[in-house]
Amino acid sequence: MKRILIFCLIGMLFGGCDDLKDQDMVFMHSYIPFYIENSWTAHPYKKDVSNTGKYYLLCSLNGGTIYRAPELGGTGENAERFLAIAEQNGDRTYDREVNVLVENLPRCSADNYTELRVRCLNAAWDNGHAAGTDLSDIAVVEYVSYAAYVRCGYPKGEASAKGYKKRLQELKDTDLSMITDAIYIYFTNLPPAGTYEMEVTFVTTEGEEKTATCTLAIE
Repeated sequence: MKRILIFCLIGMLFGGCDDLKDQDMVFMHSYIPFYIENSWTAHPYKKDVSNTGKYYLLCSLNGGTIYRAPELGGTGENAERFLAIAEQNGDRTYDREVNVLVENLPRCSADNYTELRVRCLNAAWDNGHAAGTDLSDIAVVEYVSYAAYVRCGYPKGEASAKGYKKRLQELKDTDLSMITDAIYIYFTNLPPAGTYEMEVTFVTTEGEEKTATCTLAIE
């Protein structure tokens, strides 16, 4: 009974319990089986980290459309969109069997990004950053990407997810490719105690700007 329930839960994600109930192992042409298409949301987040301060912005992709690999239930326009993204990312030669009941199947943003900006809208951050000015020189982003693993031909024995920590102003236009559905931004300089209206902007490779806002309370 427990095994049947597990199969049905997997089936709900992939589009139907019957589709995969007889398959533990699925031959996958792409390493990434899911892409998420949605706008970003931002949330204040506290985390005590030595030498970095404790105030973060957590940006995440929630809900929206999930494009699925055809092997895992993607059909019609959904599958076509998945294949277009996978081709663009060079992720169509994985060609390995995957245990869909055991492995933690990866997912990432459907978009790749050339730029990431952050600013405070309502108040000066410090003497060098008036309200509304770019904070990229004092903002650091922590994120995880699958791009290097895919571009290197899926090397066996190496971790597929690689973590990065970079100042926003140091990001190259290919760095934010195949990123997971959550990133963290923190600041090397903190403003005085108060309430700050924050804006984070992601610029896609197509030039579209996706903006998220939130209120950050500094104690």
